[in-house]
Amino acid sequence: MLINILIYLLTLLIFFLFNDNILRFILTLFAYIISSSIYRIEFYKSLVYLSIAFICVLTESIFINFVGNTWEYRNSDFFGIPFWLVPLWGMAILLILNINKDIENIISYLKKFL
Repeated sequence: MLINILIYLLTLLIFFLFNDNILRFILTLFAYIISSSIYRIEFYKSLVYLSIAFICVLTESIFINFVGNTWEYRNSDFFGIPFWLVPLWGMAILLILNINKDIENIISYLKKFL
């Protein structure tokens, strides 16, 4: 659980410290690669998760550009979307998957006592 918290805080720190979209993209992609390694995600799964993140970003772009009364990014790069959003979605996917594993482990542990 501590690793999840640290990775989450690292992600927040990147966005608090750096305002440049390209730098955020590079640092978040690097954090994604390191997180995949820490979580021991196989290379092909890591690429699949990043592909899913890309699909999520495309979906956001569709909402931003074609659906009324939606959100927008102040400093977008491409079709209303900043580049850093792809690895950020990837980080979210990794965190969700690993937090879910932690919850399952806690529930399994608690069931032993109930």
